[in-house]
Amino acid sequence: MLAGVEVVGDWFSVDIERTELFSVASYWTENEKAFESGLYPPGMVEGFHLVSLLDHLSNAILRTDPASCTGWNYGLDGVRFITTVRAEDKIRLRLKVSEVRPKGPAYVLTFDCTVERSNSERPAFVATWHAQGQGPYLKSERKSVAVTVDIRAMGG
Repeated sequence: MLAGVEVVGDWFSVDIERTELFSVASYWTENEKAFESGLYPPGMVEGFHLVSLLDHLSNAILRTDPASCTGWNYGLDGVRFITTVRAEDKIRLRLKVSEVRPKGPAYVLTFDCTVERSNSERPAFVATWHAQGQGPYLKSERKSVAVTVDIRAMGG
């Protein structure tokens, strides 16, 4: 059963150039009412940038079988930013599958996400993330966990 499975990703650092690109992509640089950038810690990774990394960080540790499954974001609950992350900091995703429930021909998976920050007892942020998956197989390929589950047979 996939519910209850917990996987942990490798350490990852956000490239400082990517923080600047995120500012452009999110139109922050065009906001006339934006806070003065000097008020932020140097190299700070913006919170929404961190949230956007959930997809990237999760793909390496829990992914669908591309031949038989597809998945997409279904929403977030309870996102809390706890500690500041700078571009040079190392972060990693700790993801626990807390629920799998049928929804029509698909499934909604609920993940308890903790993005850890190296050298910190407190995480960078936590979130409850929902994804909708369609297709029979979900896969986890990780050193500590090797799971392929037929979610049609689970019922949650």
